[in-house]
Amino acid sequence: VFELPGDGTIKAQVRELDMFGGLLNSEPFEYAPGMDPFTLVLTVNGVELEQLLAIAKLGDISASGTLNGVIPVTVENGEVAIRGGNLTSGEGGGILRYKPRDIGPALEAAEFSTGLFLQAVENFYYDSVQVTLDEGEAEDLVLGLYLKGKNPDLYAGAPFELNVNLTGPLRALLDRGIKTYKLPDRIRSQIIGDAGG
Repeated sequence: VFELPGDGTIKAQVRELDMFGGLLNSEPFEYAPGMDPFTLVLTVNGVELEQLLAIAKLGDISASGTLNGVIPVTVENGEVAIRGGNLTSGEGGGILRYKPRDIGPALEAAEFSTGLFLQAVENFYYDSVQVTLDEGEAEDLVLGLYLKGKNPDLYAGAPFELNVNLTGPLRALLDRGIKTYKLPDRIRSQIIGDAGG
């Protein structure tokens, strides 16, 4: 929903933007020339965990369950970035199964044994999931994954926690929705152009 009052400002609201199987919305917002940085907070409802994790493109992932939370999108100096995104699972938990294509730097830098992590996520029954999203260098999206649960085939099904950062091309996310949200050309050009000076 867009409105151009004619004084150079833009009044708008994101309503039910489809992304990763869920919906994104925002409160009504107003953009005026010279606002830099400009941040739009998107409210996320019902995003599918499997589709979201797939953007890291690190291997074969299957997962049940959905996530809710917020994704702040900031325009600064003509650049668009995701900062401080935070999504959490609902009640009831779910299952995550992951088989990597190779062991990349993200897994090598994890705060626990890579071998343990890979064993655990072969068949992980989670009680809760938290996903954080932040844009890193070179247009990479740093996706933090925090899991609480168990693998019934590991350590007699004893519960434990997993914490890992995954990194994937931000372009994959752009192509799926947030930054390619269909703004009219003149509005998108005004926002990016003004922010870029």
